[in-house]
Amino acid sequence: MIESWLEQNFDTLLARDGQEIRINCPFCAGGDTDHHLYVNVYDAPVAHCFKCEWRGNHYQLLMQCGMFETARDVFDVLEGRGTPDVGEFSSLADRLSLTDKLLDTPQDLEMPDWFVPFKYGGKLDTHAGMVFRYACNRMDLSDILAYGVGYCKDTTHPAAFRLILPVERGFWQGRSISSNSRAKYLSTSSPKGDVLFNAGALDSQGTLYIAEGILSAIALGPKALAILGKRATRGQIKRMLARAQAREVIIALDAGEAYSPGTIELAKAFANIGAQVKIRNYAFGDPDNYTEYTDIPFTDRYEIEAALSF
Repeated sequence: MIESWLEQNFDTLLARDGQEIRINCPFCAGGDTDHHLYVNVYDAPVAHCFKCEWRGNHYQLLMQCGMFETARDVFDVLEGRGTPDVGEFSSLADRLSLTDKLLDTPQDLEMPDWFVPFKYGGKLDTHAGMVFRYACNRMDLSDILAYGVGYCKDTTHPAAFRLILPVERGFWQGRSISSNSRAKYLSTSSPKGDVLFNAGALDSQGTLYIAEGILSAIALGPKALAILGKRATRGQIKRMLARAQAREVIIALDAGEAYSPGTIELAKAFANIGAQVKIRNYAFGDPDNYTEYTDIPFTDRYEIEAALSF
């Protein structure tokens, strides 16, 4: 349970304040010594720092403290291996707001008022249940909770009947749960710029995976990020190069992109800073729905072959 983990990992806990425990916030720039992070341990699995304005659920708190390798490890610590019900947060203040720890500079991270992330406890109405069942077919329950995945509570909104995938800086994508939808994805009107899904993967010392879409990144694991398109923007490339810790990078875009100009540009950028780069070539599909591929080292020969193929 969250109480036990807090007691084991934070030495200077204050007394419980109603349904909350106050701890020194691990995300505050320059540190926190006055216990500004409030962790709700009874009413809802949420936490909020009143100094740096970090907000998140218990899963995000533990993941972003950097003490667990995967979201499933957090799942095991907090909840065990059961399959409990999920429901919606009870108020707007409880809803997901992504942390600025994953960003280079603080930004407005609030999601729209209609967005509700899935959480433990409670029951789902028919609309939310349909979205949740679709989510469970595409990812593990631990991933649903760790990435703050949710739905649009307003069934008249264009984002209704879509799986809402938070990214960062208020940016989100909505994946249709119907194969008959005119548009597979619906996104915020904000320009993509240098936004990345799961930018925290850049801090990993192991292999970094770069995917095209969010579901592909989730399928590749916690060390994967998504560029939200077939080609990374200059801002995304600059941001990745400045922060990436991995010495091996695997670019795993969808089938047909292995020799594309965008893939080569991204591979060259990482190779130029000394990373060992491989291109993951899928015969068809993407990492979310296809498991057979070939990893090809990025070399001068590969670049020549790519130029000849386009």
